[in-house]
Parts: sequence; C-alpha cells; structure tokens
Amino acid sequence: MAAAARGRKPDEVKSAARVLEVLELLGTEGARLSLAEMASAMAVPKSSLHAILRTMEARRWVDLDASGTRYSLGLKALLTGTA
Repeated sequence: MAAAARGRKPDEVKSAARVLEVLELLGTEGARLSLAEMASAMAVPKSSLHAILRTMEARRWVDLDASGTRYSLGLKALLTGTA
C-alpha cells in the first residue's frame, strides 16, 4: 500500500512509522491483539511486523500474554504515557 494511502508521508522512515502505528493501534484498541489481527489492521506483512514486535517486546514497549500469542502495551509505553 502506498505511503500516502496509509497516512504516512513519503519522507517518513517506514520502520519508525510502523512502530508508532503499533503503539497507536494497541493504545486505541483496548484489548490484546494477535500478530495476524495487527497485521491485518495495519495492512503490513506479518513477517515485518513480527520483527518489529520482537524488538518492542525486548525493550518492554509491548507485552505478550501467557500464551505468547496476543500483544498489549508494555510497561515502558505506560510509563512514558504518564510522564
């Protein structure tokens, strides 16, 4: 999907924009989402999104549930949001 069609400007860094899209999606959804649900909502490949989510999880921006299949905002996102 073209950058302009997804609300992204042509000069934006794609990976940075996707990280922000993840945070926005999880922040507005209010429920844990699976990789497939997030990829569908964001119209991005699951493989690309999975790499981003692994990095975000390692840095505590997102959390996985006990089953390891559903994501939510992590401690870092919550602490940053209340700062």
